[in-house]
Amino acid sequence: MKNPYLLISNVARDLGVNYTTAQKAIRKLKAAGILKKINESKWGRIYCAERVLSILEEPAKIHAGFY
Repeated sequence: MKNPYLLISNVARDLGVNYTTAQKAIRKLKAAGILKKINESKWGRIYCAERVLSILEEPAKIHAGFY
């Protein structure tokens, strides 16, 4: 995963599958709560893996004594 934002066409291209296959996979991930559609556009729908995004946005935690 290059980043937590996905377009169906990019997933299809990156995985080497057709658009419909990528669309079905994204639909399953959305139903499982892994992805969330973040726009209401009919074309160019953007999905986000919000948990991945939240981890990336967490400030780095530095532990005393950790080298």
